[in-house]
Amino acid sequence: MGGGSDERHVSLRAAEGVHVHAALRADGALVVEGQLLRPGMPEYEYVVTLPAGQVPALVAALGVAGEGELLPELLRRSEEITPRVHGWLCDLGLRPELWTHLGG
Repeated sequence: MGGGSDERHVSLRAAEGVHVHAALRADGALVVEGQLLRPGMPEYEYVVTLPAGQVPALVAALGVAGEGELLPELLRRSEEITPRVHGWLCDLGLRPELWTHLGG
């Protein structure tokens, strides 16, 4: 286990009004946080967490050399991933955790 400074992150490309950030935490988990801010609609936030034990399966499914290549690959696949992060990971046979919040 490393310190918090070991966290690596990237902002994924997404539709206008959608902000998505992916981070590999020091504990090895992949965390994707999203926020939808669109005029006339309530704010929607989500956090998708792929536990550290499942990250190697994601690396293998994406065909990248190792965890060091994971975030660049996620960035490359932004348009495929950002519309439905949780579903995309589930489609790969993974079991991510999901937290959502809909603002008023």
